Amino acid sequence: MKGIIPGSFDPITKGHIDIIERASQLFDEVVVVVANNQSKKYLFSLDERFDMVKESCRHLKCVCVVYYEGIILDYAVSVNANAIIKGIRYMKDYEYEQAIAAVNRTINPNIETIFLPAKEAYAHISSTIVKELASYHMPLQSYVNTYVEEQVKKKFNYEKEVGG
Repeated sequence: MKGIIPGSFDPITKGHIDIIERASQLFDEVVVVVANNQSKKYLFSLDERFDMVKESCRHLKCVCVVYYEGIILDYAVSVNANAIIKGIRYMKDYEYEQAIAAVNRTINPNIETIFLPAKEAYAHISSTIVKELASYHMPLQSYVNTYVEEQVKKKFNYEKEVGG
């Protein structure tokens, strides 16, 4: 079975990685789709987001990373995916994703939407919070891995830490 995990990953967080790792235990193949929505304004370019996701998933053998500009359901059909996997943090996420899943089901009932609830340790983490913290040059290691932390710090011009 093949599942896809779409997202903007601006940037990828430890919560995203946890969902990807857990999905990789449930599916033979997982495709992480770095989406590019023309109506969204991103901090990182598509190439930068793709690079961070690819680096963050390097340890997962059944996971591949692609980018796509278009309707995720179309991509799922094009790669013969069985499911679209969505991480859910709170009820607000569920309500939003459930509405999208209902539309997708009317368009193509052969592709299931699977909701994976965030682990408690990651439920409060979002890319938006990471960017907000970074704008104040706050520590990020609880929210993103080391590679992503370096990329975020470059974007926000963190000054070199004392002793580092």
